[in-house]
Amino acid sequence: MMEKVKLHPLTLFFLSIIASFSVFIGTNFIYYVILVMAFVILLIHKPAGLIQFVPWTLFLFLFVNIWHRIAMMRFYLGAIYTILFVILRLIPIFIMGYVMSGFSASELMSAYRKIRLPEKICIGIAVFFRYLPDFRQRMREIKQGAKLRGLRPSIRRPVHSMALFLVPMIYKGLHLSDTVAASTITKGIEYEGKKTNYGERPFGISDVLALPCIALMIGDMIWKNL
Repeated sequence: MMEKVKLHPLTLFFLSIIASFSVFIGTNFIYYVILVMAFVILLIHKPAGLIQFVPWTLFLFLFVNIWHRIAMMRFYLGAIYTILFVILRLIPIFIMGYVMSGFSASELMSAYRKIRLPEKICIGIAVFFRYLPDFRQRMREIKQGAKLRGLRPSIRRPVHSMALFLVPMIYKGLHLSDTVAASTITKGIEYEGKKTNYGERPFGISDVLALPCIALMIGDMIWKNL
């Protein structure tokens, strides 16, 4: 049942782009509409993600409102409030990116080819969302490796702490790039003729229902900036 109401990758792609502008230049009402819509999309596509995003969103919402009052009394705390506020505003975008990472590379490539995006851009976007979950897994592996070696990140040594994660991540990234290159060549990405895809997701009723949300976000941005 849930499979039938899932959104098409293109619908999510356009929602993400428009929402990334609307959350900052739109009204607060539109922001809350986008936030609720993002959680509904998360519930449909990846319900397990609610355990991650709901507590963090509530924590940030409460913390930002409390910190706003403290920052008003002490000017230098305004920078921390601004950072937390921006992160809270970007929560819907993070959720949509998390959902997009659940699509296969074939589904993403098929979707972006339909709108005639250049092949290099299609590959870049598909690889980014396909290997986004792997980034988190790599970070866990690096953290466990550092723990086994008795290495601990410290605020007092920011450069050393950054190197603990950055150097292994660069190495793993180089190794991953070779794997991705070999995979794309094997799948015939260099072939100049018309390409087909294993995974093609059709548009459904959910995509039609998403159109009013897109129109509402665009209309709100135009109305506010007239």
